Amino acid sequence: HDSALELKRNRTAMGAQTQALHEANETLEVRVASRTAELNASRDEALGAVRAKAAFLAAMSHEIRTPLNGVVGMTTLLADTSLDMEQRDYVHTMRVSSDQLLGVINDVLDFSKIESGRLELEDEPLSLLATIEEACDIGAPRAREKGLELVVDLSDELPGWVRGDVTRLRQVLLNLVNNAVKFTEHGQVLVSAHLLEDFRPGQGALVKFCIKDSGIGIAPDRQAALFESFVQVDASTTRKYGGTGLGLAICKRLVSLMGGRVGLESLPGEGSEFWFTARLSHADAPEVAMLSALHLVSLAGKRAAVVDDTPVNLRILDRQLRRWGMEPVLFERAAEALVWLDGHPVDVVVSDMHMPDMDGLNFARVLRQRMPGVPIVLLTSGTMPTGEPAQVFDARLLKPYRQSQLFEAIARVISPASAIQAVAKAEPVAVRNQLVLVADDNAINLKVALAMLAKLGYEAATAVNGSEAVDRVAVSLRTGLGEVPRQYAAILMDANMPVMDGFVASRTILATHGTRAPPIIALTASVLEEDRQRCREAGMVGFLPKPLRIDELSEALSRHARQNKSLLATKIVANNAAYSAQEQVSVNKQAPVLIDWGRLDQFREFDDEALSMTHEVLMLFVGDTPQRIDDIRSALATCDSAALSRAGHALKGAASNVGAQALSEAGALLEQSCQQGRWPADASVQVERLTVLANATCQSLRAWTAAQTA
Repeated sequence: HDSALELKRNRTAMGAQTQALHEANETLEVRVASRTAELNASRDEALGAVRAKAAFLAAMSHEIRTPLNGVVGMTTLLADTSLDMEQRDYVHTMRVSSDQLLGVINDVLDFSKIESGRLELEDEPLSLLATIEEACDIGAPRAREKGLELVVDLSDELPGWVRGDVTRLRQVLLNLVNNAVKFTEHGQVLVSAHLLEDFRPGQGALVKFCIKDSGIGIAPDRQAALFESFVQVDASTTRKYGGTGLGLAICKRLVSLMGGRVGLESLPGEGSEFWFTARLSHADAPEVAMLSALHLVSLAGKRAAVVDDTPVNLRILDRQLRRWGMEPVLFERAAEALVWLDGHPVDVVVSDMHMPDMDGLNFARVLRQRMPGVPIVLLTSGTMPTGEPAQVFDARLLKPYRQSQLFEAIARVISPASAIQAVAKAEPVAVRNQLVLVADDNAINLKVALAMLAKLGYEAATAVNGSEAVDRVAVSLRTGLGEVPRQYAAILMDANMPVMDGFVASRTILATHGTRAPPIIALTASVLEEDRQRCREAGMVGFLPKPLRIDELSEALSRHARQNKSLLATKIVANNAAYSAQEQVSVNKQAPVLIDWGRLDQFREFDDEALSMTHEVLMLFVGDTPQRIDDIRSALATCDSAALSRAGHALKGAASNVGAQALSEAGALLEQSCQQGRWPADASVQVERLTVLANATCQSLRAWTAAQTA
């Protein structure tokens, strides 16, 4: 009886526990469901906040940039008018202030896009040399104002062309260069780049960029926090240097997106060296449509005396001149150079301006008395000599100069008069017979755009909303009896307009007229990626952010605007004539053409009657080709696919310049088959074919040259 009673009590207790457990489970499920609902609501609220933030930034970007576009555009145009010194100073201050405001806006927007994960990098071919030099060009005026030398030093193995985001790479470089100039009062800023890892399959090349200054330096306890948001070296209210504190944080994020890292080495009072790496993939150099006549001049074998008191400058100049085949002789003192020049003839003298004991101007005056015929090229980081002092020099360049500028300056002063005349003929004035439609509801924006178009040589028409733009395009494409209206070469379409916005207007124009519709280039104050995507979806072929820049406008129209039909027809007739001549020469039309003689005929446009420059170019090619073939054979012997690809690329470019079509195609095939570390199975066969084609090409060019001079 007791056992039965105990069992009954146990069962009752177990039942109570089960009931309690069941109730607890139900309570827990209710809590989980409630918590899940709260989390979902929080997530929806956060997503809504992100969308609201993006919409707010887009609206603010447009509202701020629209009036700022008027300020920047009008001050740019005002600076080109006749002004006295006081007025020019006011305009300069306005432009600097507006640029600073634009920089702050860009920093805030970039930081917001990065934080929200909405920033995506472009992948397009870019020239490393041009990207670095462009960043230094922008920072150069401030450096010159402070009397600083801004020097560019690039290693020889650095690839010429890579794939990446040129805008963001230049942004990082410019930020670090501007910081270096800002925090440096005396000395120089050195910008350098070299290859850490060569191109590897699937990984690209790793390039390291360094910006070294002789400025105030940074204390070790401040360095770790520099790349954090809103942090400055000197955060006190009495700080000397301004800024948002976002620049380095943005640089760090951008570099990370490029597959690299960023860092610095610095000590207070001893300057700083900021560096970053970027992983960039391989890109072929674009074909050049027309050769610059100056670059057809050979500097090989020319001797140059170089005078500069800074060893790093001498080292950089020595490397650049040797790269062009010149023989530089280096001096740190002008007096030493004068003693040596008394007994040694040179083709050109390259001199710095600011040197101890004897500056560049006094050095040039003494040299001009002793050796009147020697060309002198001046490099200066300060004031450019004008008037009578300028006449002592044959050419003058402001630092940092571009390598192409130095090459052209030297080529110009050592070339004969016939070559200089050929250069003048090689720079034809661009004749534009193109009408551009500008659609924008803002009167200031229209005024700026029309003034820039006029300066670039374009004619323009306007529309104040999308509906008016649609009507104007329809009228321009109307055909039938009577006079045919003039068609638009391109449309600059503002995105935000009343009545009908730019997106709807673009879709309407393209849907109505199809391929007959003019190319549409977006013109908008927004810089968000979502708006770029909307422009693409609307069928726009280009994107121009405001404030509008004349160089960006020129580049966009050169790329997208349609040519006048009469001019285009003339080019087609000329091309057909060249092709007909080629067909008459070629016996086997299926075989590759050995020489495109039409290419050599193009040289006549900027050569003298004796074709002296054409002959010089051909003989340079004939003389260089054996060395290029040797480079290819050396790469073949060592099984170096990267070297073989580079050698094939170099031969391809040289051959295409002189119309050696078959040899150029063979070089391109070799380059392509070796890309991304691959080793072609038929490498020896390709090299043998290249050798045969090279010999036949050189023989044919020699025969043509002999026939022309007979």
